Amino acid sequence: MSRILVIDDDPGVLRAVYRILKDHDVMALNDPELALERLVSGEYEFNVVLCDISLPRLSGLALYEKATAARPELSSCFVFFTGNGDQAAIAFLGRPDIRVLHKPFETAELLETIKTVASLPKEPDATE
Repeated sequence: MSRILVIDDDPGVLRAVYRILKDHDVMALNDPELALERLVSGEYEFNVVLCDISLPRLSGLALYEKATAARPELSSCFVFFTGNGDQAAIAFLGRPDIRVLHKPFETAELLETIKTVASLPKEPDATE
């Protein structure tokens, strides 16, 4: 079982992903600033972070940059989902080290991505 953080401002997406991942330990948040606090505090450890790229107040791209600046080992945990994006988001999502699920995604695709990301070795924290 993986510990997964899901961040999306659409309640329907949060509910659907939460149901699909019922066999995992899931925290679903619609507030990207709260999600960032949870990620950088170290109080919660996540194997996978599913993050929408288009979020209010703090984009998925900005959340990723802030979270990985504070905790570089989180970079391999992120998977972004999107239905669209601006030029900066499109360029970011095109990077080879970034994982993306395009909405609407299939249940099997989501589950396979979770399995893959959760099994990746995590980079050690540079402060350790």
